[in-house]
Amino acid sequence: MRGTHACRHSNTSVPIGEYAKEQIATSISPSMDICVSSNFERYLFHLFGDDPQKLRALMEAFEGSGDPVTNSVGVGKSRSLKVTPQLLKKAREDFLSERSNTEETLALIKEYNEVHGYLYCPHSAIGKPLPSVTHYHPSYTVP
Repeated sequence: MRGTHACRHSNTSVPIGEYAKEQIATSISPSMDICVSSNFERYLFHLFGDDPQKLRALMEAFEGSGDPVTNSVGVGKSRSLKVTPQLLKKAREDFLSERSNTEETLALIKEYNEVHGYLYCPHSAIGKPLPSVTHYHPSYTVP
């Protein structure tokens, strides 16, 4: 399950299968204000069968340091990476994704502090609403 804030690619990369590099959108969750996530790149490595050559070719094209490329795992070009339909299906089995805005994040932080005496950091607060929004089974989440 993946909660995101502001940066569009973080939420759309799994539902539509495109990882697009966009302008950084600053937020109250600075650890989320990224446009190329090393954790997501690590996930792609595993999705691509732990094949560093396939990942390297697509990421170099994505970063603009290599030529556009099409290989057995997807298509890479400057600022865009798309996976094959088969890999997109697998990724959708691995992830649920949703995003929240600043107002929703602040409201959740305030509510949890008032009701539970717990002060969420903005980074963690982004993921808290996911189980109810995505209908993910609550037994697999942290309250």
